[in-house]
Amino acid sequence: VSVTGTNKSGKVTFASFISHKQSHGVPIISPAHRIGAMGYTTRIFSQRIGASFSPKIQGDFWLRFADNEMTFIGEASNSYLLMPNAHFTFALKDNFTLHTKLGYTEWFAETSSEHNRLLRPEIWGVMKVNDKHHLTFGVDYAQHTFTRSKVLEESQGNTGIFVQDNFLLSDKITIDGAIRVDLPDN
Repeated sequence: VSVTGTNKSGKVTFASFISHKQSHGVPIISPAHRIGAMGYTTRIFSQRIGASFSPKIQGDFWLRFADNEMTFIGEASNSYLLMPNAHFTFALKDNFTLHTKLGYTEWFAETSSEHNRLLRPEIWGVMKVNDKHHLTFGVDYAQHTFTRSKVLEESQGNTGIFVQDNFLLSDKITIDGAIRVDLPDN
């Protein structure tokens, strides 16, 4: 099921998607211990809302969630994926836009006891030098935490700094130059 729409003022847009799939497994001939013993159920939910708070401030919010249950020889094993995000755009001047984004991802699989979490805040600016020249620069951070059966929790952070220069030479030719520096926490 998928639904999209816009409110009467045109300041809010939304999209929603819901899915449910179920299978008792594909017919297999071998190995013998798997015959008739595999199946799954998957549910997916995705919601996105865009909002114009003012002519200079825009917001975009989305949530994705997937839940999976796999059955193998009568035993159920669950996993899920969760991804909420928020992005704001601020038109501070006619030639400068500031962007902020906060993203989070979490994934868990019961079979391997694997659990991943990723937090990623970002901030970047786009300066319009002229109609054919844009400069983008910013910083982002990623904090990744990981556990698995027989593996203690591990965590790694990374700060990234970047600059990108974009020149439009003609309708068919664009020159991009970019540099990025990543600084791991440990």
